Amino acid sequence: MFDFLFNNAGKKLKTISYILVILGIIVSIIAGIGICFATSTAMGIIVIIAGPLLFWVISLPLYGFGIIVENNEKQQSSLNRKL
Repeated sequence: MFDFLFNNAGKKLKTISYILVILGIIVSIIAGIGICFATSTAMGIIVIIAGPLLFWVISLPLYGFGIIVENNEKQQSSLNRKL
């Protein structure tokens, strides 16, 4: 019934990771600009620089796991064709 949710899991994981990075970068820049105007310019600049880098680093394991799953699916389908 819900098999479509689990088809191409590797590609979905990679796409989710990519979307999270883009959203994280956008949110970090907006938050950094808000902090610059509200409180401290230095803290805002730190958020603008560190936020996107942290979101990128945090998304790497999810993207890497997506690659592993995708490669595993390819190997499994290759083995099934040979049998």
